[in-house]
Amino acid sequence: ENAKLTEFRTWLMTALDQAAAERNNPGRYVLHRLNRTEYANAIRDLLGVEIDVTDMLPSDGGDFGFDNVASALKTSPLLLERYLTAALYISDLAVGNTEVQPGATTFTIGFEVTQDQHMPGLPLGTRGGMLVHYNFPADAEYVLSGRLLRTVAEGYVGVEGHEKPHQFVITIDGEQVYSAPIGGKDDHDLSGKDILQSRIEIDKRMTGRVAVTAGPHEVGFTWIERTTREQAIWQPSLRASQEVHNPAGMPRLRTVSIEGPYNVTGISATPSRKRIFICRPLARSSTADENACARRILSNLARHAFRRPVNFL
Repeated sequence: ENAKLTEFRTWLMTALDQAAAERNNPGRYVLHRLNRTEYANAIRDLLGVEIDVTDMLPSDGGDFGFDNVASALKTSPLLLERYLTAALYISDLAVGNTEVQPGATTFTIGFEVTQDQHMPGLPLGTRGGMLVHYNFPADAEYVLSGRLLRTVAEGYVGVEGHEKPHQFVITIDGEQVYSAPIGGKDDHDLSGKDILQSRIEIDKRMTGRVAVTAGPHEVGFTWIERTTREQAIWQPSLRASQEVHNPAGMPRLRTVSIEGPYNVTGISATPSRKRIFICRPLARSSTADENACARRILSNLARHAFRRPVNFL
């Protein structure tokens, strides 16, 4: 009986080895890459940078309903190029770059968002608008602007809510940095005479140029609360905008933009830089001291990235 078991075991091992050779099965996955959510969380924990990974990397595949298993996370040359591009962008955000070229980022507010009440995160005493979490690459001047909701196919008629005066404000980390009056008799009369010119004038007035330090900031675009009637019974939030022109009521933002940097003056000690540069060589330090500091910085990053001690540096 033992001989038969040995014979069976030998036959089974031989058959399995032959089948594996014929199918060339590599076995278990050697590398298991992160999915997009895990990648964004790793960047946040490692460098202290919040990123919108959906703009950088394509969506992950799925296998049996999961997108965090090795069999679903394929790798291709094009995907590696996207990772390299993302790494360049993220490194600029984390370390800062005084030579970065000016660019513009626009954020859109959905039609279904009701802006007749206070928005979470914005200062008390304001209503409507949008709060943007933005990582500024350098100490410089930035152009911050808001664009009002157009009605009737987004542009054929003027903006909403210009019949009465309102105060548009821009805040950074809760502090007001820019304000402009919008609406009232002059804007209402101009809209009646020349709708296009009225839109141009209001857009120009809702654009401010302010100095901002590098690093993450909360940028708010909102309105000073203007009491127009007594507070009524609370009702569920309903969509307030519509696709017909209505000069009365409340002005509503459609998009907000951040453009820059201009006139760069340097890079402040951002949370990311404090986390990365754990040491700095003295002005008169030797090359050996500089190399030791660089090795310490890289070793610290590598240890946190791999989550274990490293010994290749």
